[in-house]
Amino acid sequence: MGTTAELVDDVGKLLGREVTFATYLGRKGRAIVARVRFDDGETVVIKGARRTLDDGRDLDGWSPADRFRNEVATLGTLQGAGGLVPRLIAVDLERQWMVLEDLGDVGSLATSLLHHDPERAMRDLSAWATALGLLHRASADPEMIGRWESERTALGGVQPQESARSLLDSLRPQLRTMVTFPVGVDAAAAEIDRRLSDRRWWALTPRDACPDNCAIREDGSAVLFDFEGGGARHALLDAAYLVTTFPTCWCIGKLPDAARTAGLDSYRAAAAWPFHDFDSNLAAAAAFHGLWVLGNSRFTQALGDSGDVGRHLEDVGFDIPAARQVIALTLDDVERAVDGDVALDAVGNLVGSLRTALTERWGILEQPPPHPAFM
Repeated sequence: MGTTAELVDDVGKLLGREVTFATYLGRKGRAIVARVRFDDGETVVIKGARRTLDDGRDLDGWSPADRFRNEVATLGTLQGAGGLVPRLIAVDLERQWMVLEDLGDVGSLATSLLHHDPERAMRDLSAWATALGLLHRASADPEMIGRWESERTALGGVQPQESARSLLDSLRPQLRTMVTFPVGVDAAAAEIDRRLSDRRWWALTPRDACPDNCAIREDGSAVLFDFEGGGARHALLDAAYLVTTFPTCWCIGKLPDAARTAGLDSYRAAAAWPFHDFDSNLAAAAAFHGLWVLGNSRFTQALGDSGDVGRHLEDVGFDIPAARQVIALTLDDVERAVDGDVALDAVGNLVGSLRTALTERWGILEQPPPHPAFM
């Protein structure tokens, strides 16, 4: 992205207005995010890749450039979605950075989960779930999805889709050293993919619907941001964050059943899906998340010597659970999610057998504690 001075100068030229640097909002991870100010006091947010754009692909199959394209195409198609997402104001495709609406210095669902105020946490969890539901309701439109597909294709790069079968194939060599694969697990993975490919349920989603990727306004409503993985896919992969608890997130804790239920009720009311197979599609989405977690670095960490050691985040005062605790929660979440779903029984059997095997290896395998708000 160049130096801060160069960046600010570029923004001013692109927008035709004089701007000054205000503050960095994020300089870690995949992106640099900063606030800049116009001479009349108005502020906007600028965002661009932190790493070089040819750094290779990550676990989800995207490079930094792909993530930029995802966000530009999705936010550009949504055009603010009535205040549910930040407005995309301007884009520099060559330098690969964007100008976004400034949501201000507000808290997030993560902020609420990490403070000892259960009423606030429940309220903000419902606001987050409501925003997801409203976003899906607004974008579950074949014409809008078609516009996104055209825009995303024009930008180039990779657009991988989720596949439980691919995940299972990648997991098979390692898991076979621990458990016997149950009969029917391949058919169950194929059934997950069949359900997730049902375009009746497709909408534009952020993909990484983590509690810290939203802003809670003063009126209590939520705005969703961080669409680096954004695009068209099965909407209940977002809703399933309440079932397979926040699978891509750092702020993992055991959600009380009442919080899960309230969140899902808020989501369902806002999304207003007219179909009768909500529960079976939600189970497929949750099962997919479970397989994804087993294929990512948390499972690798759990198998290592320090798998039972968590870490403390001083800046937010939160104890990140040990990797083994996260895996225990994921396995239990998936087993519960597919319970009673005959077509997905084999996935439940697989994760149940894996939990037994890991318990024999490590001893007692405990879930993480609840978030501080629910302790």
